[in-house]
Amino acid sequence: MKSLVLSILVLVCNNIYAQLNSYTLDSISKKILAQHPNKKFRIFSDILKERSNKHLSNRIDSINCDYIFIIEKFNRNNSRFQLNEFYFNRDDSFAKFLYFDTVEITPNKYYDRLFSGYFYLTTYQFTLYELLRTFNSLKPFQTLTYDPNIIVNSGCVRNIARENKHARLERKHRKNRLRSTYQILTLIDKRNNRILTSFQIPPTNFHFETKLYFPVWDF
Repeated sequence: MKSLVLSILVLVCNNIYAQLNSYTLDSISKKILAQHPNKKFRIFSDILKERSNKHLSNRIDSINCDYIFIIEKFNRNNSRFQLNEFYFNRDDSFAKFLYFDTVEITPNKYYDRLFSGYFYLTTYQFTLYELLRTFNSLKPFQTLTYDPNIIVNSGCVRNIARENKHARLERKHRKNRLRSTYQILTLIDKRNNRILTSFQIPPTNFHFETKLYFPVWDF
């Protein structure tokens, strides 16, 4: 595995241009994927082809920024592709531009309820520092990373039976979805001329944590 990681790092270094662009990304992604012999990873070729259908290259090459985080998902059960893009400058905490399945999202709306309890349970993980921390810890090939938090709304008077039922149903739903989800996580770091890519297959073991959320705390 060490030799594989080393060859990937050499491959990336040899293919970095003075300015990172979509062609560089596609070239590196395909060459990294070609080095893995496991048949489970062949499905990622279809995900890479979907980039052109969603015009990802146009946004990568036209938006001026320092960091680009790309999350590409494919669910084998319903054949659905999902593409989320986050564009940051170096001094940003929140993304300067956001695109979900090619639709531009207003950052202020996405990062709403700022610093509320709900914010820290959901969108905080998509701030610049948290994304850099997560993406820098990824391996080129690994099992799927996912949010383990199951958020259960609770009122002033708790209904433990209802809370447990909600958490149980959500765990079941998440497991079914994750068992058929393939994911590519990519960081384009223009400040340091590097691209990090992680190809991720469905996990076999799951760990979830139930988090109680009291909406009244945010008022």
